[in-house]
Amino acid sequence: MKTNLLGGAWAAIVPLTAAIGAYLFFVFFPGMREIRDLRADIALKETAAMAAATIPTRLKNLDAEAIAAREYLAKFRAVPADAAAMSRLFGELSQDVKQSGAITTAFRPEAKISLAELERTPVTIGCRGTFDQVQTLLASIEAMPHRIWIEHAKLEGGRETAELIECEIRLAIFADKFEISN
Repeated sequence: MKTNLLGGAWAAIVPLTAAIGAYLFFVFFPGMREIRDLRADIALKETAAMAAATIPTRLKNLDAEAIAAREYLAKFRAVPADAAAMSRLFGELSQDVKQSGAITTAFRPEAKISLAELERTPVTIGCRGTFDQVQTLLASIEAMPHRIWIEHAKLEGGRETAELIECEIRLAIFADKFEISN
């Protein structure tokens, strides 16, 4: 005789298993997916909220940068393109060479090059002095509030004494064109 352990329970187990599978497939797993998506959305919104908290600080920094940019632009536009202003600037450069203690060996302004709103004037300055004097000269040129680029600096040991340095500095001076600038 066969013993049936479950008896007629198969009729109840099969539909119950099918119902559990349907619940998992149609309710539980989609719900878990939706919960995962909601958690990701919450994390994204928390990140955005933290970033929004830094906006006032970033705005203050941007305001400070804008003020610094305006001040730089005001300095940058300090030299007009007229001959008198360029003569004053050449005088300042010559005075810087004297104040550094170096001896001027050449001062050659070249022809102006016209750009859209600016004029570029190349200038070559030759000088002789100690390393400290030449370094002081370069620092004073870089500290000038004008639009001067040091395009090239050539330093060589002096021919007469080893302690003197021969220096040739090629500068580019930029000046506003008044008829275009506002």
